[in-house]
Amino acid sequence: MIAGPFNLCLATQQWKYKEGDIDLKLVAISPSSPKRIYTISKNYCLKSEDEGISWRKIFSLRGQKEINFLAVSKTDPETIYLATEDGLYSSEDCGLVWKKIFSGMTDESKNITSICISNDPAKIYISSNHGVFVSEDNAKTWKDISNNLTSKAVRYLIEVSVDSGNLLAATEAGIEKLQSASAGWERVYAVMQPEKDETDDNSLDIETNTSTAINVLCKHPYDEDVIYAGTSRGVLISRNKGKNWEWLYSYGLINDNIKHILITGTADTHTDIYVATEGGAYCYNAARQAWVELYEGLTTKDVRFLASSAQQPDNIWTATAAGVFKRESVVNSNNYNNEQPQRNSFPTFACEPTIHQVQTAAIEYAEVYPEKIQNWRKQARIKALLPEFSLDYDKTVTYDSGIDRYQIGPKDWGFGFKWDIGDLVYSDDQTNIDVRSKLMVQLRDDVLDEVNRLYFERRRLKMNLEFSPPQDTKSKQEKELRLQEVTAS
Repeated sequence: MIAGPFNLCLATQQWKYKEGDIDLKLVAISPSSPKRIYTISKNYCLKSEDEGISWRKIFSLRGQKEINFLAVSKTDPETIYLATEDGLYSSEDCGLVWKKIFSGMTDESKNITSICISNDPAKIYISSNHGVFVSEDNAKTWKDISNNLTSKAVRYLIEVSVDSGNLLAATEAGIEKLQSASAGWERVYAVMQPEKDETDDNSLDIETNTSTAINVLCKHPYDEDVIYAGTSRGVLISRNKGKNWEWLYSYGLINDNIKHILITGTADTHTDIYVATEGGAYCYNAARQAWVELYEGLTTKDVRFLASSAQQPDNIWTATAAGVFKRESVVNSNNYNNEQPQRNSFPTFACEPTIHQVQTAAIEYAEVYPEKIQNWRKQARIKALLPEFSLDYDKTVTYDSGIDRYQIGPKDWGFGFKWDIGDLVYSDDQTNIDVRSKLMVQLRDDVLDEVNRLYFERRRLKMNLEFSPPQDTKSKQEKELRLQEVTAS
């Protein structure tokens, strides 16, 4: 089972800005209270008790060290864990008091990259740049279970089976599986060519790819055999608990560098797969075997993390480079639904420039117009017609020993012209122009993409304010402020 009926990725839902701070890494929801939201940036952790309306800083990390990960306990919702470059911290009162519960012996082992809360209430796993550690007594003592890990630098860690102790780790070398503490780790997907063992034919079954980085792992909530891996080249799926892997269809993914994966739904109805990428948030349409971008209301493409609660699985939260957003159903007022505007009549935007005019202005401002490349090519051809000019001067100095005098002369001037006939056909300048042309096309696409996103996001905000104005003053002022922010961008 990959995904069920596809009904959450429609225009009836859109992202709504929930303040927070900019440049966020992760968002988490309390399992006991959907209104309690946590998010982290590089140096501090924020908490909201009112579903993102207001935020309070509950943890700050001094110096150059950064926060990498946050997890909420499954059995005690008031207990939260923070993985940092300076060890592991925990709080048992929703962030009021903190204590460090793990300090590695080296800088690599101090750098905690992810946290895995076990199904066993007393057990917690952490990954670091120097292996995997486990505590079986509520974080009082820790044990290194890295054993024979191919790569000690572990990016992400999940518990595979309902019966705790079965782990999957995303490392620099690929995906590695821990069957049991005694058996050690086994690499099940490699991102670098393993050394060939002539005596072991099983090593040939390992899939290899030299350019894939494993960023995140995700277990299907209702089918423990199915596991997903977010990579720098798309999504991998395993249907046998990580033993074998294959690529999930990537059609529709503009950017396939997967930062996070979220699976929502219920066991008896449907499930949906969401991914966060550097190019936006996407939902997988199983019927079409394609990804659909969820862009409405989202003012940035740099999406880092996705989360939802068991109580409200349809409401998706995301941490982005522009703050926290929540995807929820859009409720239209009766006035807006009943009003039938005249064809091509948008009085709200009557005095505003069209999207084409804004695109043209942006292209001219960024100097990424196609004519620039054409001028370069034209100038390169003209340059081939011009010769290389050289000028030299020669002065002869001789010494006459009979009269003990120096004589200067003759004084000769010379000049010359040289053409390279090959440059008339093709020159090195053309190669340089081809490279610059590719870079300019990429830059122009990025500029137009950002312009389109901001332009139509601003129009949606303006239409909502006009046709569905908020009833309370605070919400209205927040929407107006958001409109001004998008306009300024």
